[in-house]
Amino acid sequence: MQTPIYQQIMNTLVGKIERGEYLPGEKLPSERELAELYDVNRMTVKKAMDMLVDTGYLSRSVGKGTFVKGDRSKLLLGAGSYRATQNYGMSARIKNRGMKAASSVIFSGILQGYPSMCTRLRISRSESLFALHRVRYGDDEPLGIEYTYIPAKYFADVEE
Repeated sequence: MQTPIYQQIMNTLVGKIERGEYLPGEKLPSERELAELYDVNRMTVKKAMDMLVDTGYLSRSVGKGTFVKGDRSKLLLGAGSYRATQNYGMSARIKNRGMKAASSVIFSGILQGYPSMCTRLRISRSESLFALHRVRYGDDEPLGIEYTYIPAKYFADVEE
């Protein structure tokens, strides 16, 4: 017996979610767009999406669209990209989750004598570093503290 088309579409969408092609909080294409993409009736796509809402993969927001459901308190961080061809900073990652990004500087200034960071940056221990420490927020909730260090020699007016 052949798998019904709406289940095939469900399986395809779940696969894309699990592979990270659609991220938590990301808006999916409209039912009409998906129907065109898969060359099926819009009601077939609607049934697939309804089932994915029922099983907890998706959520709907009237007037806004259908989104991948996920824990908004979890955010993929790190230097790597979460899409093979793109690299996003923390603000973009927060915004992509549908949250309002903000930050608050808790320290900025020139540092000297930070041997481990100088080693990581492959600069002399006698060189100055500019340090920027910020609390990063999503929807006014603190998500983490970000520490940034750059060799001061590359940016003459870095403190401005």
